[in-house]
Formats: sequence, structure tokens, C-alpha cells
Amino acid sequence: MEKTALRGRSLLPLAALISVVEQTPASWLSLEKGFGSGQLADCLFRHRFAGCQEAISQTWDFVETAAVVANCDLVIISATAAHLTAGLGRAHLAAA
Repeated sequence: MEKTALRGRSLLPLAALISVVEQTPASWLSLEKGFGSGQLADCLFRHRFAGCQEAISQTWDFVETAAVVANCDLVIISATAAHLTAGLGRAHLAAA
């Protein structure tokens, strides 16, 4: 995965989360937009993502994204989304 001008916008390769996914019965969803979002198509644990993932992937509206975040139990985020999740009072795990 090439990172140049968008350095720091993605946490890590999605595949790196497989051990976490395997340890929990939780449903997953991706809010990734643009750079990095293509990983979802080939993700080894794609079957664990919420049934509404396709609709979420097509949502670019910030208010709609905030509504999705407000309904999550935990959000794993890059620093660029920390302010949104914290402002909504949602638990989040931020990566530097």
C-alpha cells in the first residue's frame, strides 16, 4: 500500500486487525473514505462487516457519518477522526 501525500490518514493495513476480529463476536464496519477504502473488497474477514456496509461506504456526508459513529460501541480511528468521536462522547481507540 503506497502512502505519500496522504501519510497518517490510515491506521494500518486492514488485514492487521484480523487477530482482533477473530477474538470478538462483534460486527464491524468501515468508515474509511478515499485512500485506503479499497482494502475492504479483498479483506479476509469481509463477512464480519455489518450488512449495511455498502450503504455506509457510499455515505460521504459528515452529519450522516456522525450518526453512524454515534451508534457504535467502539471506534478505531486515525487522529483525523478523534475530534468527531470524542465530541459525540463515543469510546474510541486512536492511533498516532
